[in-house]
Order: sequence, then structure tokens, then C-alpha cells
Amino acid sequence: MDFPFWFGVCSFVLILLGIWKFSTKQYAMTIFNLIWGVVFFICMGDVSKEISGQTFSLILLMIGFVNLSYNIGNIRFTTKKSNDKRVYKCNYTLLKILLGLSLAIMLYYCLETILKYGFNLHAIREINNSSSDKKVFEELFDTVIFYGYAVPMVYVGSLVATYNVSQKQKIPTNVLVLLGLNVVFYIITVGGRTLLMRVIMFAAAAILWRIHEIGIKRMKIGRLIFYALAAYLFMNFVTMLRNTYSVTFIEQALAYFKGAILHMDYNVENTVREAYYYGYITYGGFFYYPVKFLKIILGFEWLTSNEIVSFLQNYKMLKLGNSAIYYNALLPNAYYYYFDMGYLGVVLFSSFLGFTARKMENAYKSPTFGKFILWGTAVFAVTYSVLGGVLWNFTYPTAMIYCLLLSKFLYKKVGKYE
Repeated sequence: MDFPFWFGVCSFVLILLGIWKFSTKQYAMTIFNLIWGVVFFICMGDVSKEISGQTFSLILLMIGFVNLSYNIGNIRFTTKKSNDKRVYKCNYTLLKILLGLSLAIMLYYCLETILKYGFNLHAIREINNSSSDKKVFEELFDTVIFYGYAVPMVYVGSLVATYNVSQKQKIPTNVLVLLGLNVVFYIITVGGRTLLMRVIMFAAAAILWRIHEIGIKRMKIGRLIFYALAAYLFMNFVTMLRNTYSVTFIEQALAYFKGAILHMDYNVENTVREAYYYGYITYGGFFYYPVKFLKIILGFEWLTSNEIVSFLQNYKMLKLGNSAIYYNALLPNAYYYYFDMGYLGVVLFSSFLGFTARKMENAYKSPTFGKFILWGTAVFAVTYSVLGGVLWNFTYPTAMIYCLLLSKFLYKKVGKYE
């Protein structure tokens, strides 16, 4: 089969579909289709010639069922409309306390990391990615405090900020400063960009919301360009600090997109699955703490989803240009679905993603914060469908739980919409 040709066709169709979805305010599918359209476009060359028909079919199966189930999720089985016109005010004092505590934790581990390894993001990144026992986080308690509270709390703060933009509420400067410092200390501590990219994604979601609410003509284009340029330059700066070779963020991002497809193809052809996991990998982040508890307290020899995914992503096959340096490539959601339950898993979990994305997206029409985080989760999940997903790792599911537990304390009713 002429895969370069079909990659081009898929790219063209998905980009057009994404543009149409944007015009109809279907944000989740806008992002999903545009991202996959771009991936097919940049993989039209060498990548499309290297992958197998099985890998291509698995990816198309996932994309098809996500879109199909999203449209099914749009069907209304009731004519009942929401009369919820309540307006909520954010308790910024509580949010500052929560973010201040996460900042203190970030700062502690940041200083500890610098004292151990110096201010060298490349060395810190290599240590965290190595298979040795000498990690930045040597104790389970440290991991729980850092990844179980500090990192999820930054997600909480980002969701609150995005929600408040949607409700036309001004975000205090000191809240934004707390979020920014948390991200900077995270980068220094682990040498990674994951938190930074996800905070930028939430900011982009807030801007996307405003564009559709008031129109692009009323947006301050100069300010948007400044923010986008600042985000890119900072991301580029961090990228250069964490590598020993010259590479820009755009170059590395394109390499990661290509690497995700190649890595999936390698795993499909070479990784032996001893048993089905029935969704445990795909949604394993929700079971991380119970499994860890059973392992430590009762001695159960179970692997967490993080440990299984680390094994699946341990093959260093991603290479930039003529560089002799290889590093880990991520895996698309389609592979986790396939590894969980084979082709049936791709159909079931893709359908669940698309259907719930639509139902969650409908929730943003209600002004309640609890429903709004569902919209954030839908956008989050489809955005990372190419690069590793989000729900197998416990940090974001933990943030969702925090949001639900704190929603009544973070927001109070102050009136109604006119």
C-alpha cells in the first residue's frame, strides 16, 4: 500500500474536519483532528514508508471511533435544558494557600536537587530517566508529596484560572506568579517540560474560549502574539538547557510526533503481551495509590500503570537529525488501547474517549466549576492522544479528585446571570 499517499489524504481530511469542528464550537474534536492531521502531514516522508499496515490501521481505527462516538454523544435523549444561572466567586485566599504550600514543596526539592547535582538540567533529566536506584526522589514519601500534592495542585490552579477566564473574572497577578514559580521549580527539580507544556495548554484553552465568546476582532491580538512568543522562547530556552546538543523546541516537537508513530510500530511488532490488562494501563492513574498501598502494606507484587508504561517507553529509538543521541519516544493512546485489549480495546476505549469528551464538553455550558473541570479533562485527554495520554499517570487524576473535593470551598454563589 502507498502509505505516503494515504498519510497525505488523512492529513487533508483531518485538518478540514478540525477547521469545521472549530466553526461549530466543538473544541475537543477541533484539537484532536488538527493534531492528528499535523502528525500525518509531518510523517508523510520516511515515517510513512517504515510503519506496518497494522500500525496504520490501529491509528485510523482510534481516530474513526473517537469521532464517531463524539457525534453519538452529541445526540440528546431529553429536551430538558439547564436553568442554572448562578454566578460563583473564587476564594483566592484559599487558592493562594494551596499554591503557596505546593511552592514550598517545589522549592525544597529544587534546592535539594541543586545541592546534589548542580544547576544542570541535562544531568538531572538523565538521572531521573536512568534505571539506577539513585534518583532525585529516593523515598516513596518524597514521591507522594511532590507528585501526589505539589504537581496536581498546579493543575488545580491552572483549571481554576481557565475557569475564571471563561466566567469573565480577573485573575490576581500573585496567583499567576505562584503558578509560574511552581513551574520553574518543577523544571529545575526534574529537568522536564511536562508541567510547563500542560500549563501552556490550559492557557491556550482559556484564550480559545475567549475568542469564541467575544470574537477574534475584539481580542487584543498584539498581547496574544506577545504571550505566544514568550511561551515559545521560554520553552525553547528550557529545551536547550536540558540537552547537550543544539536543537530547538520545534525541531524536538516534530521529532517526538514522528517518534511516537515509529515507537508504536516497533512495539506492535516486537513487544510480547502476556495477558490483557482490560483498561488498567489506559486508566491506571486512578488506581495508583490503592495499588501502591497493597504493594507496600500487604506485599502484593503488582505493577502500577506507571511502571508498565515506563517499560513500554523504555526503548531509546528517537533520534534528531545526524545526532548520535537517542532518547525515549512516547506512545499514542492507540497503542495503550491495543496493549490493554487488542483491537477490541481500541474500539471500546476510543469510543469511550469520544463519547465522554462530548458529554464533558457539554458541561462547560454550565457555570459550575465542578462541571467545568470535565471540559478541561476532555480537552486534556484528546490533546495528549498522540504523546502518551494522561490518565495512566496518577498526577492528573489526582488533580481531578482535588478539584472535586475543593470545589465547594474554592467557589461560592454570589448572584445570577442577567
